[in-house]
Amino acid sequence: MDRRTEELIELLRPSPEAILHRKRVVKYTSRHIKQTLGAQCFPIGTYALKTYLPDDWLHLSAFLCRGQEQTWFMRVNEVLCKTSNSTPEAGGETSAHKISNVNFVNEGEHRAIRCMTDGVNVDMTANSIEELYQVSFLEEVDLLLGKNHIFKRSILLLKAWWLYETRAFSGASMLASISEFALSTMLLAVVNKHHRRLHHPLQVLSMFFSVYSKLDWEKSGITVHGVVEIDKAANILGKVEDRAKNCLLPEEMVARYQQRCVQSR
Repeated sequence: MDRRTEELIELLRPSPEAILHRKRVVKYTSRHIKQTLGAQCFPIGTYALKTYLPDDWLHLSAFLCRGQEQTWFMRVNEVLCKTSNSTPEAGGETSAHKISNVNFVNEGEHRAIRCMTDGVNVDMTANSIEELYQVSFLEEVDLLLGKNHIFKRSILLLKAWWLYETRAFSGASMLASISEFALSTMLLAVVNKHHRRLHHPLQVLSMFFSVYSKLDWEKSGITVHGVVEIDKAANILGKVEDRAKNCLLPEEMVARYQQRCVQSR
């Protein structure tokens, strides 16, 4: 069973060709943003962590110059729309790339430009420093846990189940109802507490089901330390149960990233 699971993970994980293709997409799209805004662009989310499935979006964040916060999306949207409608010059850079389906998403404080570049769905936001910290945090967790990147391989296996198998009983993919970081936090809560007993992604997935299948979601919440009881009158950070000494994550590490994320808001 472990061998078959490893074969499945190998099929799910990004191939060298897929990594190279997305790297070219990042380079081409980032060049447009830099030429338009003078801003540096960095990958965030599953692409940066290398835990993306074949159909996953590629998330980028532009880090803006002061004063561009209210106009960046209009300028980038205009440039990408022109690029998508332009006629490629033979032998030019645009002849090797194709941008299409450019649109602007405005959800309150969340503004994003989305497009398809060379067959890859791209989502562009601005000044997403908290998402950079999240990637850094999960990367450090993966190195801390080790075991041949068991954390990242478990994320791939869990996401594949969540995306492809949940349709059988929900009628639609459940990934749309939860963020990637929230799903990773749920998995991390399991790994943090039971890491000594987990040596294979299939064991991690089994423990994930065991923990969350019997959880009362109306009364409980999840942190990296595990399940907490939701109490509106209390500080949720003070409600963490059984913060054992043999947990994987050092308190200093968690506190460091909490402080960084709070300061970035």
